[in-house]
Amino acid sequence: MNIFKFFYVYGIIFVVFLCSNVFSIITHPNTNMTTLNFPTSDIIGKWGNNASCVVIAPNMVITTCHQGGGVGTIVKVKDKKYTVSQCYVLLNNEGKSVDVRIALLGGASFTSYVRVITPDISYPAGETVYIAGYGKVRGKAKYAGNNIYAYEWAENSLNSPFWCTNNLSSPSDESNFVVSDFDGKDTLIDGESSEAEGITAVYDSGGGWFIKQNGVWFLVGLSTST
Repeated sequence: MNIFKFFYVYGIIFVVFLCSNVFSIITHPNTNMTTLNFPTSDIIGKWGNNASCVVIAPNMVITTCHQGGGVGTIVKVKDKKYTVSQCYVLLNNEGKSVDVRIALLGGASFTSYVRVITPDISYPAGETVYIAGYGKVRGKAKYAGNNIYAYEWAENSLNSPFWCTNNLSSPSDESNFVVSDFDGKDTLIDGESSEAEGITAVYDSGGGWFIKQNGVWFLVGLSTST
């Protein structure tokens, strides 16, 4: 999956984001994901009926724009529903709008939220990224001989978020593009797979990409567009 990096200005904060170019988590088989140290699912929200979002403040989430919705949209976090009261589309360093927005939720008072990464925090190629969303999940495996080369998408009731991991192929300061591949010993593709490796799929738009630095989780990107 290709991911692009962009800069935006919101207030006085200058933030680096990564965004994938695909949308539910499709994982390799035979992986016990409960052994991994994922961020809490309390920071992942369901945006309307067709997307995801991330809690970044006690009453605020961040998501993409292309899935629609806005003021009045229902957002579900931890089985509780909130209504979007205000929405702000973010701008890049050229003053143009991007496929990212911040939404304020009426009545929300979250105690679990994640920090957004800033340009002074870098990460190397090969960094493990943890990905979450409310999208479709892995279905039947597709084989070429005895080898798995792909998975079908299965339906997801969108009642809970799913997690997976991947490896970033480029460091944060290399270029405007970084790449993560779906590979490993269980597929026909050669490569070094991460534990509980997966990719994103339909309805994961607005879901988060996270890394851990010095014991702190940071949001580094959002899944967006196909």
